[in-house]
Amino acid sequence: MKLSDAIYVSSFLYILQIAGDFYPKLLEKSLQVAESQAANSFHCKTLNCVGWCIYEDDVNFFQCATCGVKNCLTCQAIHENQNCKEYQEEVKLKAANDADARRTQEEIEVCMS
Repeated sequence: MKLSDAIYVSSFLYILQIAGDFYPKLLEKSLQVAESQAANSFHCKTLNCVGWCIYEDDVNFFQCATCGVKNCLTCQAIHENQNCKEYQEEVKLKAANDADARRTQEEIEVCMS
């Protein structure tokens, strides 16, 4: 290692030490910006999870690396122990009496069209 490289590494480590928790906050903000600008990004539907992915059109599920939950990209939801048809039928039944379920049903219809 050259002296200039050693100085650079030493300076970099010193900056990180001074920055304290600045770098993790900057990284988190940078990832939020990247997610918001990515064309095919999907954010995990688990409450308070920060996991997300960039997906291809031929992929139907996203196993979140952060929380481990399997998300359905087709339905834009988590519906473990149900296939998409069963989940969509359940949402239709709930939509008749529940405003939140009705909004979910409308979102599914938009995604499916």
